[in-house]
Amino acid sequence: MSKTKQFVRFTFYWKLLWQSLAIAMVIFEAFNHKDLAWYLTLAFFFTYLAGTYIVSQRFGVNLLSAKQSDYIADERDAAIAEKVNRTMKYNRDHMAFSLIIVGMFVFNPMNDTWMKVLMFVAYMIMAMIFSNVEYYYLWNKFDKD
Repeated sequence: MSKTKQFVRFTFYWKLLWQSLAIAMVIFEAFNHKDLAWYLTLAFFFTYLAGTYIVSQRFGVNLLSAKQSDYIADERDAAIAEKVNRTMKYNRDHMAFSLIIVGMFVFNPMNDTWMKVLMFVAYMIMAMIFSNVEYYYLWNKFDKD
């Protein structure tokens, strides 16, 4: 397995973990479980910082100032990254437009609080988790070893 594929695989599981913690944090905060939300906030920050440290030590990539080319090992991986990013750009545009629609529902004073939280969490899952899964799926689809 190439170093780039290891990087993509590690960041997939790492992002899945900290994004799930962020979504759970929003849910528990919205339903007034402040203690649990606080613990999830701490777990979120520690997970994010630990993952950033592991990426910098294991792969030599500083995520705070990284460019896309910092984790790409060769031309083949660069071509795969270009295909994946071109496909993902189309879906990111749709996510931005759906944010406008979700925003109209969330900021509507006629909706109940639980409905607003449900809409926001559904959007966070679509925007964060699904795009992460899609990136990993597309990378494996275009990377035929």
